[in-house]
Amino acid sequence: MDKPYSPLSNLDEVRSLLTKISVFGGLNNPQLEEVFKLLKTVKYEEGEFIYKRGEALSNIYIIRQGEVKMLLEDKDILIELISFKDGDCFGETSVIGIQSHSSNALAVKSTELIVLEPSKLLNIYDTNKELFSLLILNIARETSRRLHQSNEALVQHMLKKNNTISWEAATKVKFDQMIAKVPIFLRDIAEKKVFQKAESLAQKDGRTVVCEKDMVDALFAETPFGFHGPMKIDMDMLGIDYLKYGYSK
Repeated sequence: MDKPYSPLSNLDEVRSLLTKISVFGGLNNPQLEEVFKLLKTVKYEEGEFIYKRGEALSNIYIIRQGEVKMLLEDKDILIELISFKDGDCFGETSVIGIQSHSSNALAVKSTELIVLEPSKLLNIYDTNKELFSLLILNIARETSRRLHQSNEALVQHMLKKNNTISWEAATKVKFDQMIAKVPIFLRDIAEKKVFQKAESLAQKDGRTVVCEKDMVDALFAETPFGFHGPMKIDMDMLGIDYLKYGYSK
């Protein structure tokens, strides 16, 4: 379902962020002002997809606040191609490509995006061809760089595929959503410990794919008992049925 876009109400608040975006690199102040007045905003909640693989190409997105992960499915496994955070830009291929989206874009926390619609960008062609050409060149450069990063992620996935544990696609999404709820100063260590514990449980059971039970067991094992209550609330909100794995309400 398409979300409504809102005008960018206060450009001054995001000017410093936008001037650092590679797509806008090399633009002078008048050119930046011309582009900025075309921008809009949209919000996505944790767990919502901005777009999915196979859908029609959409917009250029800039993360004002939040985090978005690019995911690719390999059978039932989700491969994380790249993670975007505050100030990062994605979706650039929407204005130069003719194919559908090749990956899934998932908001892993509450996220506000700044949007540049292709139709607005194409309007610049009629009014300022020099600016349009510069933007397209920047987009092409960024697309090339992004493809290199994605290819590296795919290579690493293929190398690991024959040697290590993989995750069920739905379980990996829920894992990312749970980790996103951990306080930021504890998030990295929590992600590492729970991730490793879940994989070790699968290996111990003679399996090569981490299932939801492995993730739930790992969360309870690695989370201090005093935090089990809030963790259960998060699980309830995300639809993770820990009761069926033997844990009490």
